[in-house]
Amino acid sequence: SDLKKLTREGIPDSFRSTVWEFLSGAADLRRQNENLYQNLLNNILEEEDKKNEEVKEEEINTKIKKEIKNSSENNLNEEGNLQIDNIENVASDKENLNPKENSTNVIDNKPTSLDEIVTIKDIHRTFPKHYFFRERLGKGQRELFHVLISYAAFNKKTGYVQGMGFLTGLFLTYFNEETSFWMLHSLMINYELEGFFMKDFPELRKCLYVFLRLLKKFIPKIYQLLSRENVYPTMYASQWFITFFACCIPFDKLVRIYDCLFLEGFKIVYRIAL
Repeated sequence: SDLKKLTREGIPDSFRSTVWEFLSGAADLRRQNENLYQNLLNNILEEEDKKNEEVKEEEINTKIKKEIKNSSENNLNEEGNLQIDNIENVASDKENLNPKENSTNVIDNKPTSLDEIVTIKDIHRTFPKHYFFRERLGKGQRELFHVLISYAAFNKKTGYVQGMGFLTGLFLTYFNEETSFWMLHSLMINYELEGFFMKDFPELRKCLYVFLRLLKKFIPKIYQLLSRENVYPTMYASQWFITFFACCIPFDKLVRIYDCLFLEGFKIVYRIAL
């Protein structure tokens, strides 16, 4: 069709965000769930702030106890009584370390209580040469962190899995945080990606098997060569499928693949893999 032909030639970059959101179904998801993303993110950050305050309060109390213990050992007068001249300094330390006045947002420091989410380790690996994500904990990395922690809380079936960062990072170059969140979810439910991130990766296993059969059918010489050397798709193709090639194809070529993916569906992934 004319639409397919035009899409394969490349959607103009100025229209790409509008077309992607429409074709993927993310626009409908966003309208049907107005404010869900922002409320979810706010709740997560508030909870993290409370946990960080509790941790800091415990650290402060430990420091005070240590100071008092040191004072009791070092500041006894001749009559064996404790001199408490520096208790004011200890109290001053507590005021200076008041977590309510000096707490920092979870996005500015390593999250300590989101133990199941290792996004802080993956953020700097996401499009590290792209200007939007280059600065450590700059705007791009903060937005990426927001979307990933929110989606991990939202989709209990998947949680957070490595690979989501590349998908989300791609979307953040065209959309705001909320729309990127729904673009990610649209891939999960409308393009069969959810099974790639669930426990035991059921969809990924099936996809790798299908790819191997297609390789044997359409490129038998390559199939025979790889088989002879005991090289299997699990060794090289897993990240292709789990990120829809976002981890390994130059950005300008990658967006052209997604142009076709959103219109034609998952078969495009197999065609690019071959």
